[in-house]
Amino acid sequence: LLAGDLGSPLGARRFDAVVANPPYVAEAEAPELAPEIREHEPRLALFSKEGGLAHSRRLAGWLGDHLVATGCAAVECAAQRAAATRDLFAAALGAPWSVRLASDLAGRGRAVVVEPRSAAED
Repeated sequence: LLAGDLGSPLGARRFDAVVANPPYVAEAEAPELAPEIREHEPRLALFSKEGGLAHSRRLAGWLGDHLVATGCAAVECAAQRAAATRDLFAAALGAPWSVRLASDLAGRGRAVVVEPRSAAED
């Protein structure tokens, strides 16, 4: 295990797969969280600026430099910002990558999935 800010402790390494659960709750949503989450989880693990998108935006940029060309990634996101999160990953990563949403059991978009465009088209 390595502690640090997003991928910073990993250096310049490249990865075949990345799975991440970055902070994605907007500060304004704090009252809506269940008390056991709001009162016991570290704020650093929950809240992200820019309406809950700041960490996802940084992670999307990081993936462009650290995911091998045949790699894939899955990143948890807030259901209410799923489309916006998908769009920021697509914009950051560009044409070689397919970026889509994966749904939870309730049918809500809850994860951004990144994979090479050719693999997604098969």
